[in-house]
Amino acid sequence: MLSLSYETVRLLAGKALVKLIKRWSPMISKCVITLTKSLQDSNAEKYAELGFCSVLVSQTVLKHLSTVMIKHFLKIVFQGGY
Repeated sequence: MLSLSYETVRLLAGKALVKLIKRWSPMISKCVITLTKSLQDSNAEKYAELGFCSVLVSQTVLKHLSTVMIKHFLKIVFQGGY
């Protein structure tokens, strides 16, 4: 039987989630909201918080958020305000 450490399983799960997000980019916004809310939970376990953070700082998520923010900023600039 294959024996994996908890750290290895957590790392593989995070990578799998990021891979899933890459394939279905509309999920990114929902995942960011869910993970951010989960980070605010005072009862969240430390290992869960570390997992949330590793997904939130992945290049895929950061790239998506940057694109969304730039589009929003340009919309504001060219439409003259909020």
